[in-house]
Amino acid sequence: MKKYKKIVGTVAMMGTLLGAGAASVAATTFNGEADGNIPVTGRVGLDNTVDPGEIPPTNPDEMINVTVPTSAIFFTTGESGHTVVESPSYTVTNNSAWDVNINITGLATPTNLDSLSALELAVVGQNTTIPIVTNGTALSNPTSFMSLTKNAAEGGTAPVGTFGFTGTAIPNTNTSDVIVPTFDMVLQFQAVVPTP
Repeated sequence: MKKYKKIVGTVAMMGTLLGAGAASVAATTFNGEADGNIPVTGRVGLDNTVDPGEIPPTNPDEMINVTVPTSAIFFTTGESGHTVVESPSYTVTNNSAWDVNINITGLATPTNLDSLSALELAVVGQNTTIPIVTNGTALSNPTSFMSLTKNAAEGGTAPVGTFGFTGTAIPNTNTSDVIVPTFDMVLQFQAVVPTP
């Protein structure tokens, strides 16, 4: 009887310890047996590009693995009188085995934003643009940027997102007097924990 209590207590303790990382812990009853085994599987380290299966990390942030552009640019051209903002296309790739939601939380260290009456992010596949500068003022509330599925190797169908900058600029009267607006676009990544 003592062994039974000890094993049940151990299983209950394991359920408490692993509760944050496992959906449920099954229990086995040894009735009338002098011995019992508990198969144990562990994980040391984490490859966040592969689904961790039954042993997910207790901190979902460990599953975040996203590649973003090192830097980005936007510009105006003489054709529009230097008022229409254009940019190259940029990609954001989710390398993780879990889906990821991405938000823009702000624009850090902004300079010369008053040269922009509107600056927006155009995300391919979304029907609306995301305003990040309005009348020279940076966005003040976090906003959703894009949601990416898990990587293709894990069955994701859309792990890559594409975006560019659009908007309207306010050039100097002498357009050869170049204005250089700058900022750091601050992103927040949120791993989407799969439902069992």
